[in-house]
Amino acid sequence: RRCVHCRNSLRLATAYVLAIREMRRCHNASQRYSLCCLPWCRLPNLLRCNDFHQAGRCVPPPQLLALATASCEEQPLRQSYSDRYPGENISQSNPCDRNLIMQYSYQDLAKMIDHSMLNPNMPVSDFDRGIELAISYDVASVCIMPFYLKRCAELLSGTDVKASTVIGFPHGGQTTATKRAEAQQAIAEGCEELDMVVNVNQVLSGNWDYVRSDIAAVIEVAHAADRKVKVIFENCYLQDEHKIKLCEICNDLGADWVKTSTGFGSSGATMEDLKLMRQHAADNVQVKAAGGVRDLDALIEVKKVGVTRCGSSRTPGMLDPLRRQLGMPEINSANSSAGANPNY
Repeated sequence: RRCVHCRNSLRLATAYVLAIREMRRCHNASQRYSLCCLPWCRLPNLLRCNDFHQAGRCVPPPQLLALATASCEEQPLRQSYSDRYPGENISQSNPCDRNLIMQYSYQDLAKMIDHSMLNPNMPVSDFDRGIELAISYDVASVCIMPFYLKRCAELLSGTDVKASTVIGFPHGGQTTATKRAEAQQAIAEGCEELDMVVNVNQVLSGNWDYVRSDIAAVIEVAHAADRKVKVIFENCYLQDEHKIKLCEICNDLGADWVKTSTGFGSSGATMEDLKLMRQHAADNVQVKAAGGVRDLDALIEVKKVGVTRCGSSRTPGMLDPLRRQLGMPEINSANSSAGANPNY
């Protein structure tokens, strides 16, 4: 085997290598390592290359050594995202590139996820198991039906996982007074983050004064109680000018997040929308993706464009591969697919 960058032959400084997977392109991680080749293998020691950049040898980063204990499967060098982006579905069928995984800790990615349990065909018996699953994976929050919020907050007490719920869900057509009352009750029952839906009909009609006051009502209630608000646009029904205007309103009102979708519209988050929202949201306003982010590959891709949260009912499917790559213990869950929304 030869290095694809310098073409020199490779010698492994160990007799314990079980399988060399493939050579990678020259990689420089934060200027700390100069790695002209990365063989993905079960590698307990060093990799050497003749006439190597650093005095003839390379010490792999700790993350690479952690991968030595992970099971490996042969896979091609990953294409750039722009070469294969399909539009509506951010998630990809190709396995995730280990180069990308190594840039992040488990917490970096797990704390992006709001584990969603909003499916109307989900039996109540699954809620407690779903909450325990979210605790096991140590995600950012559980976003649950309002009627089960109080129980959710009780189960999450003492953990680092926050209780969240939805306001004006899923179409945003409730009156402003109703949304305000929903927010007040949610806060009283232990909600820490509120995901509210804008009045999409009023947005499409250009009635911006109504839209502004509707959003402001929920933000005022939440911020008075030191709670945070994510404002859901439901982008699948909007034009770019609507999305930009909503970002500007949320900037003015001090929303904590702008969010693409409910997960129950005709489509979910797209990379184009996420980039647009990140461009027009203020620095202190974060961006949340919902719908379409269904695997680890997609989670990393949206993080790269500035997304800090993702709503998903497929938490195990995103984090199990990450745990395997990082050599972390497997989480056994008999309820890993409970409440999974095919759009979320």
